[in-house]
Amino acid sequence: MVAPLRSDSPPVSAPDNPCIALFHPRVYNQPSVEFWLRVTSGMIGQQKRELRALVATWIELARDANQAREIEIVHQPVYLPGLPKAFDGYLVAQLSDIHYDVHHGSFADEDHIEAAVRAINRIRPDLVVLTGDYVTASVAHIQPLAEMLAEIEARDGVFAVLGNHDFWSGADRVARALRRQGIAMLRNAHTQLRRDGEGVALLGVDDSTVLAHDLAAARRGVPEGMTTILLSHNPTLIGRAVRSGIDLMLSGHTHGGQIRLSPRSSRRRRSLWQGWRRFGPTQLYINRGLGTVVLPVRFQCPPEITIIELKCGSPRDRRWRFLKKREMGRRRTSLR
Repeated sequence: MVAPLRSDSPPVSAPDNPCIALFHPRVYNQPSVEFWLRVTSGMIGQQKRELRALVATWIELARDANQAREIEIVHQPVYLPGLPKAFDGYLVAQLSDIHYDVHHGSFADEDHIEAAVRAINRIRPDLVVLTGDYVTASVAHIQPLAEMLAEIEARDGVFAVLGNHDFWSGADRVARALRRQGIAMLRNAHTQLRRDGEGVALLGVDDSTVLAHDLAAARRGVPEGMTTILLSHNPTLIGRAVRSGIDLMLSGHTHGGQIRLSPRSSRRRRSLWQGWRRFGPTQLYINRGLGTVVLPVRFQCPPEITIIELKCGSPRDRRWRFLKKREMGRRRTSLR
């Protein structure tokens, strides 16, 4: 048995492993405060080293699995019962949540955005809609972003609404930069798309997260019975859209979750998460966005460009259900 050490005993060196050292007989009986500090600091130091190694391992795994650069083009047919025949087959390209701000955890750099613009132009849509969050926390880069977005080509033009990050960063500056590049802003307003004497109303509202939306003002002046498409950054406005008789609402904001650990999370029907849903007579599509926020990572949730194809018909028809299943089954392509 080891006798207890006196206070004048020479310092005792602890074993290399601080956890073992804590229960070593000589250590257990050591009265020196300085020695206890050495032991505890050694334990903390080892935990920090192990934590750094664990984080480094996770970073390597995340880098290999990160889908933040893998743009997916999703073709989504939408059947609207009151759609004029002149708009049957009308293509609407949707881009959302770019978050062009290199200092706030985004992977949406120039190459990424230009690749998205080229992809849209190859499809040659009739209309392009932008549903908010062009920046994250600063308007310092909105001008070069607006210039890149000005390269988008569409027969009926490019229309945009603002998101919550745009308001937090400077909504008026964001709107001015986009307008200067020929992008039409719909700030609680609407316009009419015309084809062969027939029309569809395109409405846009400011973001509801900051309570800047005014759907009544946006709808004011829309002819009764005209097909309506609403651009709203935040999909939680769907309740008001249903009560206002909106036919189709296009949103973003959610990033689709950005990181989904389980594929089943994409099938949650009761959450305003991503993709197509129907609420009575109103249909909703939520775009996953192009950029990222907080972490420059996407897992099982790649960035998205949506191609909405408007079709005449009712979403309640069995024929619509069959066509939707057939068209969506294998019409998903990835842009790398």
